[in-house]
Amino acid sequence: MNTAQCKRLLAMGLALCLLIAVLFSVFFLAAEANHHCTGNHCPVCEEIKVAQSLLNGVKTALLTAAVLTVLRLGTQKAVVLG
Repeated sequence: MNTAQCKRLLAMGLALCLLIAVLFSVFFLAAEANHHCTGNHCPVCEEIKVAQSLLNGVKTALLTAAVLTVLRLGTQKAVVLG
């Protein structure tokens, strides 16, 4: 297995892990949306905060990747046209 194949396999594995984490977070938030809070330091509320933080981080990363992709494509077209 060459280096390119190893990198591709690693990227696919990490993408799968991220997808699983996002799906579990979404399902957890949906399941626990109306839980009965026990007050201070409620473990369910703490897990909800972690799941929301994960989803916000993924959202930020995806938006950043989209903007950088658009900028890169725009720069490439400008170089070709210029």
